Amino acid sequence: MRVIYADLAFFLNAALDYLTLCCTVRLFGLPLRQIRLAAAAALGGIYAVLALLPGWSLLGSAAGKCLMALGMVLIVFGRRGYFLRHYLLFLAVSCTLSGAVVGVEAILLATESPWVVFLVSGGFCAFVLSVVFFRGGAAAPGLVRAKIGLGGKTAAVTLFRDTGNTLRDPGSGQVICVVWAEALASLLKDRQVPRHTVPYQSLGQTAGALEVFYCDALTIDGRTLRHYPIGLAPHPLSDGGGFVGLWGGGQEGARQYGPPLAAKST
Repeated sequence: MRVIYADLAFFLNAALDYLTLCCTVRLFGLPLRQIRLAAAAALGGIYAVLALLPGWSLLGSAAGKCLMALGMVLIVFGRRGYFLRHYLLFLAVSCTLSGAVVGVEAILLATESPWVVFLVSGGFCAFVLSVVFFRGGAAAPGLVRAKIGLGGKTAAVTLFRDTGNTLRDPGSGQVICVVWAEALASLLKDRQVPRHTVPYQSLGQTAGALEVFYCDALTIDGRTLRHYPIGLAPHPLSDGGGFVGLWGGGQEGARQYGPPLAAKST
C-alpha cells in the first residue's frame, strides 16, 4: 500500500498551484501579486490534504476540483470583470500541467521521489508557459515591456505600441500611456493619487473621459521618463493579445505638442 504524507501532499500541491496561477496571470499580461498567489496556493495545498482524508473523498471529485479552482481564481483575480476568462484559462493551464506531471511520472518509473517528477514536469511547464510564451509575446512586433513606478513601488506591464494613439495630456503635452486599471490595482491600492480627466475619441466612442494620474517614473524602451501621465482604462484593452496597455511609440516629445491633439485619439 502506498503511503502518502500530509506535509508532502500539502507542499507539492501548493507548489503546483502556485506555478499554475503564476502562468495564468502572466498569460493575461498582468503583474504578479505575491500575497494573493501565496494565499490561493496554500488553500490548494490544504484542499489536497483534506481530499485524502477518509470520508472526504467527495472533495476529490470533478465538481470538488472545479469549485476549489473557482475559489483560488477568486482570491487571485477578485470578482471584477472577465472572471470567467480567468477561470477557464486557469483550468486550461491546470490540465496542461497535470498532463505533464502524469507523463513525466510514467517516464520516470524508476524513481520513487515525487519531487523529481515535480521539478522536471513543473520546470518544463513553467518554462514553456511563463518564459517562452510570455517573453515571446513581449518580443513580438508591436509589444513592448514597461515598468511604472509610484511611491517606491513598481508594476511591470506589457504594452502595445499604438502609433495611432495621439491622445496627449493637456498639462504636460506628453502622449498618454493608457493602461487597464486592473493591471495597476496593486500600485494604486490605498494611495490617494491626484487625478484629472482628459476627453478623448476612439472607434465606437465619439466622446469619453479618461482618468489620468502622473507616475513617478515610466521605464520603457530602455529610457526612464519622469512624472509621466498614465491613463486608466476601465476595461481590458486586449482580447487575449497579452498586453494591458497602449503606448504611443516615440511621440512622447512635448516639442511636437499641439492643443488640437490633446482631446483626440484614433
